[in-house]
Amino acid sequence: MTSRQGKDGAVLILNGLPARTQLVLDAHPQAYVINDQFAGIKSLAPGWHCISWTLASEPSNEADAGGPSVEGSIRNVTLRYFESAEIAVRDLDRIHQRLVVPNSDAASSTARYRAMGVSRSYNAGTSQQLQTVVSQEVLESVQSRLLPAPEEAQQRWRKATRHLGCAGGAIGCKVVARVVGVDLESGDASTDSLASGLSGSEDPGEKVAFERTGNVGRNENGMMVWGKSQPAPSHVEVESDGEGSEDETAESTSGVVDRKRKRVENHAAEGAEESDDGVLLFTAFDLRRSWPPNAVGAELTRWSQDKSWLLRDVAARAHQGLVSEGDTKSEWYLPLLCELELAFVLFVMASNVHAWDEWKDLLSLFCRAASIIGSQSAFHLHPASIDASSTQPMDVDVEQVKVDAHVAFLDTLAAQLDLLDGDFWSNQSTAKEEQAVLKELDVLRANIARSLALAGTFEAGGGDEEGRARLVAAWRKVSHLAVSKFGWQLDRRLDEEAEIEDDIEAEEGEDAPVIVDI
Repeated sequence: MTSRQGKDGAVLILNGLPARTQLVLDAHPQAYVINDQFAGIKSLAPGWHCISWTLASEPSNEADAGGPSVEGSIRNVTLRYFESAEIAVRDLDRIHQRLVVPNSDAASSTARYRAMGVSRSYNAGTSQQLQTVVSQEVLESVQSRLLPAPEEAQQRWRKATRHLGCAGGAIGCKVVARVVGVDLESGDASTDSLASGLSGSEDPGEKVAFERTGNVGRNENGMMVWGKSQPAPSHVEVESDGEGSEDETAESTSGVVDRKRKRVENHAAEGAEESDDGVLLFTAFDLRRSWPPNAVGAELTRWSQDKSWLLRDVAARAHQGLVSEGDTKSEWYLPLLCELELAFVLFVMASNVHAWDEWKDLLSLFCRAASIIGSQSAFHLHPASIDASSTQPMDVDVEQVKVDAHVAFLDTLAAQLDLLDGDFWSNQSTAKEEQAVLKELDVLRANIARSLALAGTFEAGGGDEEGRARLVAAWRKVSHLAVSKFGWQLDRRLDEEAEIEDDIEAEEGEDAPVIVDI
């Protein structure tokens, strides 16, 4: 059967992987090149595990090249939540490069692929639907050919996927199903390095409405529409043969139109379902439009820099459909941190560009959310300059300051950075990726410093001192890890130096305003 009890941790038996296939387990920096004797992986701890593999692209030239060429090849990824001591068996579908449940009844790979279904909702019994018998003799025969999962690497992996595995994966399984999709036969989530997200609508009216109100919808014939409009049904004329009344003719015409409308709607629904297959559906948001609907004037300026409103909005939308309204135990930011962890896993394991963009945007979303941790944006006076005579209004509501989300975010970020190899960023094709991460972390450092300074002012009061202490401790953990592993000096710049350099960049950089003589 696909899941039965093993003695020493969970086991994943893999059949059909050709020799010289490059295999990576749980973002381990060491990749394995398997041979004909490889049968799978054993000693897997309960929780999420991710298998990434790349088939050799030139098997005929292995002797001349000293091994298979995998650079530029598609990286395939399978993600699954393993129960304690579970044993799963998967076969490789060479045509579609997917790990599938063994099924001797399938007539052909093409027919089987067409019969496959991907669900965007998680069912706890999904992985138990198809049973494959595995005898004890078979298990004993492959025991010596199973690759043991390294324990030290698994500990770092569990920390990096802590929110995905929270409460037995209750929320994480739903997030993975919604973002990646799960196979109806196996319950596995599969994707590759070429997967992308849904393309946004190019309708100019939608863009104008979004810029004006922050609402991505638009009004069409009295209805609010999001995305692309459905094609209007064409007018159908029915010729009358002279028999029957005008009412009967009108009724006949209406019936034809209704049938055509139903066919159009069914076709649109089928097309939408097909387009979702292989698409990564992260919670959508735009960092460039981070203000509430109908915001004007000073609110636009404030929320364009402070992403706190957008953070709450995205977290609320990520929360919908995953957690019941009566559930008060789950934190409001838990599904969003699950998406952060999932995006990290996919961009590291699959080298997926869309997942990298999503992870980078989520990183920026947390780092630039200022008021939620008790900080003001850079447009305001530095807290050290605020005194009793200051007339500048306070944009920080002390009662709304909640640092729990940022503490959990920093703990997650530290676990993710610890999972990477020391030369991960230096091995990237360009330095833009590393510079983008450093820029966002510098913004977060400045926001934390402003929050601490503002906590001592007469107007803000002490606030949540214990929460700020945990926030500083979480930041120091990230900072110390970054220095020891990547050589990043996150605390190198003082707050005042950062402001001066940012002002110079704003005035003289590539985004500086251009003065034109008229």
